[in-house]
Amino acid sequence: MRERRWRSALSLAVLALVLSPLVTDRDSFPLSTHPMYAHDRGDVAVFRTVEAVADGQPATLSLALIAETDDPLVAQGRLRDSEARGELATTCARIATRVADDDERFRRAEVVEVVRLTIELRSGERLEREVLARCAIG
Repeated sequence: MRERRWRSALSLAVLALVLSPLVTDRDSFPLSTHPMYAHDRGDVAVFRTVEAVADGQPATLSLALIAETDDPLVAQGRLRDSEARGELATTCARIATRVADDDERFRRAEVVEVVRLTIELRSGERLEREVLARCAIG
């Protein structure tokens, strides 16, 4: 009888911990209330990135050069915040400085909005490309 009560109490405690994010409205393990991945991505993906151009050919820069991070969501957020503040030209110039230190082939950097089919994100094929800011490298 005592063992059964112990198991019941332990089960209730674990259940309370699992459900606690619902009550506290905090994004927490093991139950996330954040809907980041809870919806369909749709047919197209729109995102901002920075490309360096050499001989007319753009090349997407690394996340480290773009935003000094390895997290694509952080890089996206920094570019969107910069755009919202009207500081894309300044951001482009900072990135251009990092590119100049890293690779001397490139002549200019472009902050771009790229539209791709979601299913072909890895292939690199673009539906649209709009330059939002441009700056010289070096």
